[in-house]
Amino acid sequence: MPSTFVCARQNAVDAHGKIDRRNLPAPDAIRPELKAQFVAPATPVEEALAAIWRGLLGLERVGTADSFFELGGHSLLATQLVSQLREVFKVELPLRALFEAPTIAQLATNLVAREPEPGLVQRGPKSSTSSSACPRRKWNGAIAEQQSVAAS
Repeated sequence: MPSTFVCARQNAVDAHGKIDRRNLPAPDAIRPELKAQFVAPATPVEEALAAIWRGLLGLERVGTADSFFELGGHSLLATQLVSQLREVFKVELPLRALFEAPTIAQLATNLVAREPEPGLVQRGPKSSTSSSACPRRKWNGAIAEQQSVAAS
């Protein structure tokens, strides 16, 4: 089943009368219509996850209640996502975890619970020029915020 449908006034056809896929209009990079209402990311961890999802899925807006798979994610993208999560959050996460917790809200809870030792992630990225430095900073802030709430 296609993840996106695009309405075209006229089909692009080649000289043989077949659909010319290269000349079809590109789908919009907006959030598709889903059953779940849009809920904006509320924590730094959710914001970091949303940024990663937007990059992988090519969308402008991703909500915390949106399912990765309903947004167009598939097993190959899920593998890339898990790899990026390992790099950014320094947490081992099996691919199965994404299938069990396919929303940003569920995955954020799962990631926080899997932090190997408090403060480990706060050491930050190896290089400030890393493309994932921003999500790492958000993750570090989220861990500090949760530790201060737990301490009080």
